[in-house]
Amino acid sequence: MRRKVNKMVMANKQQIGHNGHMKAFKNIIKIPSLLALLTLASCFNAADYGNADKIINSMANSIEKQNPTVASVHPKNIKEEDVLIDVRTEEEINISMITGAITKAQFESNIDSYKDKHLIVYCTVGTRATQYAKELKEKNFDASNLYGGVLAWAQAQKSFEKNGEKTNKVHVSSKAFDLLPKGYEGVYP
Repeated sequence: MRRKVNKMVMANKQQIGHNGHMKAFKNIIKIPSLLALLTLASCFNAADYGNADKIINSMANSIEKQNPTVASVHPKNIKEEDVLIDVRTEEEINISMITGAITKAQFESNIDSYKDKHLIVYCTVGTRATQYAKELKEKNFDASNLYGGVLAWAQAQKSFEKNGEKTNKVHVSSKAFDLLPKGYEGVYP
């Protein structure tokens, strides 16, 4: 089996060239593997395996490593004077928001009033939030990412609201991202 694979790789090296094109070939092979992994991951609820904290921390740490210029603030370290900005989609926001947070649209409609505030941007895990925090930092705002997003917020037993009323519902992108602890209800398409 190994010889057969090696022959295929050697044939492909000759066919597409060993130098620059080999990287492209390897990347093409990675895409189906990643898609298969994501499909498989969507079939189970990771929270059922008791390692939700570890999964959330792993994702948050990965985001931090990829974006060293954006600081992250753990949910337990949020201060009352911090401004929380939700950058999730309208669909996600319609399920719930972190209590006291404002939407990106609300922030941008009154952006000058936040120049001297510490802004903490959040999304589900932190990818979108980190990108927006980078943009804000480029405009000289004091902006950070909420470490682990709404998933870590829920793990820290923090509150959510919908239309000013407390709720335990939180939008997560799929069953695989339903890493919420007991007492919270994941909502996904």
